[in-house]
Amino acid sequence: MDATCVSPVNGDGRPKPKAADEDGAAERLIDEMEETWRVDPNRIYFAGHSNGGYMSYRMACEIPERLAGILNFAGLSPYVDEQWCSPTEPVSVLHVHGTQDDQVPYAPTGGRLGAEEVTSVWAERAGCDIGASEDGGALDLIDGIEGFEGESFHTGEWPHEPVDFHNKRVAIIGTGATGVQAITEIAKTVGHLTVF
Repeated sequence: MDATCVSPVNGDGRPKPKAADEDGAAERLIDEMEETWRVDPNRIYFAGHSNGGYMSYRMACEIPERLAGILNFAGLSPYVDEQWCSPTEPVSVLHVHGTQDDQVPYAPTGGRLGAEEVTSVWAERAGCDIGASEDGGALDLIDGIEGFEGESFHTGEWPHEPVDFHNKRVAIIGTGATGVQAITEIAKTVGHLTVF
């Protein structure tokens, strides 16, 4: 098997119950994977969206010797202070973040570092020459979104009144835990569903 993906979601889309002891749960999951499947211990990655992105950074702090790298999509690292995070080894980090994210802002806010500052901290920890990097320019992940004229909703700011999706064409962006739960419910009434 070339890749194994483990997700904290049951096959029916419902999140798995939280472990009574969440500290150490991710490392126990790695142990279980290595006992169950043939896993190359040098190719273990954590990937997460939003809160899962925060979790990925936490794993980079707590168990860097077990990870080849992390992918953070639209989350930040709460662990930038050396007091809370002093990885014993460099960790490869891919941080993907939209500049217009209003849930986890790209820019520094409220005393919290922004996406660029967070990636600079982690690049420095990994020994990267930050001055050698090049700006690849903006990347529009959803081509044509600027011309979209329909309704749009964000699960973090869902309206209190019911939303009628009956027989409509609906697109869901994201397949994290929240996206999977939304897909399960919204698919019951829509005319057409596309998932990005």
